Amino acid sequence: MLPRFWALHTIHFAAEFDAAKPVTVKGAASEGGMTNPHIWIYVDMKNAAGQAETMQCEGGSPNTLARQGWSRDTLKPGDQ
Repeated sequence: MLPRFWALHTIHFAAEFDAAKPVTVKGAASEGGMTNPHIWIYVDMKNAAGQAETMQCEGGSPNTLARQGWSRDTLKPGDQ
Protein backbone atom coordinates (compact mmCIF):
# COMPACT_ATOMS: atom_id res chain seq x y z
CA MET A 1 0.00 0.00 0.00
CA LEU A 2 2.79 2.48 0.76
CA PRO A 3 4.26 2.52 -2.78
CA ARG A 4 0.81 3.27 -4.20
CA PHE A 5 0.41 6.19 -1.75
CA TRP A 6 3.69 7.73 -2.85
CA ALA A 7 2.81 7.33 -6.50
CA LEU A 8 -0.52 9.12 -6.00
CA HIS A 9 1.13 11.84 -3.94
CA THR A 10 3.70 12.47 -6.67
CA ILE A 11 1.06 12.73 -9.37
CA HIS A 12 -1.01 15.14 -7.28
CA PHE A 13 1.96 17.36 -6.44
CA ALA A 14 3.13 17.55 -10.05
CA ALA A 15 -0.30 18.87 -11.07
CA GLU A 16 -0.26 21.79 -8.61
CA PHE A 17 1.98 24.00 -10.71
CA ASP A 18 1.99 24.85 -14.40
CA ALA A 19 5.27 26.45 -15.50
CA ALA A 20 3.57 27.56 -18.72
CA LYS A 21 1.16 29.81 -16.77
CA PRO A 22 3.20 32.25 -14.67
CA VAL A 23 1.35 34.36 -12.12
CA THR A 24 2.40 37.87 -11.06
CA VAL A 25 1.74 38.69 -7.40
CA LYS A 26 1.98 42.35 -6.34
CA GLY A 27 1.41 43.37 -2.77
CA ALA A 28 3.00 43.58 0.65
CA ALA A 29 4.40 40.63 2.58
CA SER A 30 2.26 40.10 5.66
CA GLU A 31 4.06 37.15 7.21
CA GLY A 32 6.30 34.23 6.40
CA GLY A 33 8.01 31.25 7.85
CA MET A 34 11.26 29.43 7.17
CA THR A 35 10.31 25.98 8.39
CA ASN A 36 10.91 22.61 6.76
CA PRO A 37 10.05 21.30 4.30
CA HIS A 38 9.33 24.59 2.45
CA ILE A 39 9.08 28.27 3.28
CA TRP A 40 5.74 30.08 3.11
CA ILE A 41 5.24 33.75 2.32
CA TYR A 42 1.85 35.45 2.64
CA VAL A 43 1.21 38.52 0.48
CA ASP A 44 -1.66 40.96 1.05
CA MET A 45 -2.89 42.12 -2.34
CA LYS A 46 -5.97 43.16 -4.32
CA ASN A 47 -7.57 40.71 -6.71
CA ALA A 48 -8.85 41.55 -10.21
CA ALA A 49 -12.10 42.86 -8.69
CA GLY A 50 -10.17 45.22 -6.39
CA GLN A 51 -10.99 43.25 -3.24
CA ALA A 52 -8.31 42.61 -0.60
CA GLU A 53 -7.09 39.05 -0.31
CA THR A 54 -4.03 37.18 0.92
CA MET A 55 -2.00 35.04 -1.48
CA GLN A 56 -0.07 32.14 0.03
CA CYS A 57 3.22 31.40 -1.78
CA GLU A 58 5.37 28.32 -1.24
CA GLY A 59 9.13 28.49 -1.74
CA GLY A 60 12.07 26.15 -1.60
CA SER A 61 13.51 24.51 1.46
CA PRO A 62 15.06 26.77 4.11
CA ASN A 63 18.40 25.00 3.67
CA THR A 64 18.51 25.64 -0.09
CA LEU A 65 17.44 29.27 0.33
CA ALA A 66 20.00 29.84 3.12
CA ARG A 67 22.75 28.69 0.74
CA GLN A 68 21.48 31.34 -1.69
CA GLY A 69 21.74 34.08 0.96
CA TRP A 70 18.21 34.10 2.40
CA SER A 71 17.64 34.39 6.14
CA ARG A 72 14.62 34.84 8.41
CA ASP A 73 15.16 38.60 8.08
CA THR A 74 15.37 38.76 4.25
CA LEU A 75 11.68 39.51 3.80
CA LYS A 76 9.96 41.59 6.47
CA PRO A 77 6.24 42.33 6.88
CA GLY A 78 5.36 45.28 4.67
CA ASP A 79 8.09 44.58 2.08
CA GLN A 80 6.82 44.91 -1.49
